[in-house]
Amino acid sequence: MAAISRKNYKTIEWHFYHYQEVKAAAEQEREDILNAANYEAEASGVYSTDTSDRTGNTVIRLEAARDNAAWCEVVESTVEKYRKGPLGLLINMLYVEKLGIYRICDSLCIDRSTFYNWRTEIVTYAALKACEKKLIKV
Repeated sequence: MAAISRKNYKTIEWHFYHYQEVKAAAEQEREDILNAANYEAEASGVYSTDTSDRTGNTVIRLEAARDNAAWCEVVESTVEKYRKGPLGLLINMLYVEKLGIYRICDSLCIDRSTFYNWRTEIVTYAALKACEKKLIKV
């Protein structure tokens, strides 16, 4: 874990643990932004909105949705890389089923040190993918 800061390590793991929620939120936010062009005509015939800088607010929301979508791509590419091996089972048990360390080690017949090494390998690969997408700096 020395190559990855504690903050980045926790950020990456957070995105693995909350993948489903982040993906759904990113898709919903994108749809809301694209369907939100609601301009109302005032009595004078001038179109206005309820916010002072609608374009600026939309850009900020789009940036957040884009970042969430990029994090989802990082998680998906990591899962795809390790899908067929024991690390794929670890990803599923740890981040999807949210099983405890001892239960995972018993199920996979591995030692705790192997568990931590595998988890570090998964997070390191995800960190490289996140760096490619400029989500974190290592």
